[in-house]
Amino acid sequence: MLASPQTLDPKAPSTLSKAIEDLLEQLDQLGKGKLGTSLTGEGIIRLETKASVEDPLSWLHTQKNNKKHFWREREGGETIAGVGECLVFESEHGSSIELMLQRIRRLLNNSSDGVRIFGGIRFNLSSDSISDEWKSWKQARFVIPEIELIRDGKETRLACNLNAVVLDKNRSLEGLRRRISELSEEDSNNVLESNFQFLKKHHKPEYENWCNNVNQALSEIKSGTLNKIVLARKTEYQLQEAYDPLKFLLRLRDRAPNAYQYCFQFDKDHAWMGISPERLYKRHSRKIETEAVASTRPRGTNYEEDKNLALELLQSQKEVREHDLVLERIESVLNQFCDKITRKSYREILKLRQVQHLLSRIEGHLNPDHGESTLINAIHPPPAVCGIPDEKARLSIEQLENFDRGWYAGPIGWISKNRAEFAVGIRSAQINHKVLRIYTGAGIVQGSDPDSE
Repeated sequence: MLASPQTLDPKAPSTLSKAIEDLLEQLDQLGKGKLGTSLTGEGIIRLETKASVEDPLSWLHTQKNNKKHFWREREGGETIAGVGECLVFESEHGSSIELMLQRIRRLLNNSSDGVRIFGGIRFNLSSDSISDEWKSWKQARFVIPEIELIRDGKETRLACNLNAVVLDKNRSLEGLRRRISELSEEDSNNVLESNFQFLKKHHKPEYENWCNNVNQALSEIKSGTLNKIVLARKTEYQLQEAYDPLKFLLRLRDRAPNAYQYCFQFDKDHAWMGISPERLYKRHSRKIETEAVASTRPRGTNYEEDKNLALELLQSQKEVREHDLVLERIESVLNQFCDKITRKSYREILKLRQVQHLLSRIEGHLNPDHGESTLINAIHPPPAVCGIPDEKARLSIEQLENFDRGWYAGPIGWISKNRAEFAVGIRSAQINHKVLRIYTGAGIVQGSDPDSE
């Protein structure tokens, strides 16, 4: 078993430069064998120290490394900015993802406490056919960042992760030393000086085809083959120039303070980013939390209008039906893995900046030995992004949408030794050099109308 994270100075350094010095000193001691940490065996060695950085996203934007990862939990309690790649797991085939997750579990169990692996999985794993724009993303891709800046509450920590299997004391430590030394200070200047310009945009499907898709779905619902289906659209923008992906997130983050915020960038011009309000699940040891989010109304322009729209949402038979279908399916899945589940809330109103949803929260106590390799495959895709029944909805989505969702609506999140948290990758975008692809979806149930959806 590898040692836990090391912190030499319990007092927070006043500057990032002092934190860098502290981390470099720990690396020197590691190389000399003075930290009591074995460099043999499969696992990740993690070193940590306190730092003084207010805004990890602005800090991440200034770093020269083109491999970057960003995650901010929905309630805003913890933010992680990752630079570089210590270790990468990729899956070429949907059928191999369970084995990949089992490998990740074994690695984490033999790693320092605090090590997390971040990544995502495609929406549709039933086919190994991937469109050109998504080939670089594989069926699934998970990364342990080489360097991390973590802000939790008012405390910030600087950390580095080392792969014990491939570590070469002379070469690998020196390379990591150099990359830590090259870290930039936080950029407090506003990087949002210009608007984003695009030359043209294209919807898929276009309006007429969208209406046809919704009407065909409604026919299947009327016939009884479907209870619900979620149909998506892709809007592709040809940008005037290639923008830094993190600039988009810096522009958008204040619009959704109560949402997950993430960006996975694996080179200069390729990134997957989003601001999702929806939790797939959160696990701490054997406790699992998940939720049903479905049905939508806009926010009002004043208090009274907002209150009336929320009341309309609660009283709409169509919206309540859609929400309850989602809730019942989630509870059915959890019953397979938990010895007890409890509704923590039922049909509360989730208010976001521009829309409001019906929300029910569910908590369960997992049976022993259930982890991500079983949970992700069972819970994903939730009805909020697919439909009911699952398999029929997936097949209809493939036939009707006629484009590759890729990571849109897939699981996005992280795994550690005893914890995990995944969001549903909605309200998201793929950046590919000068092309920006935005994905949105709508739940179709009995009573849905193509125009309003």
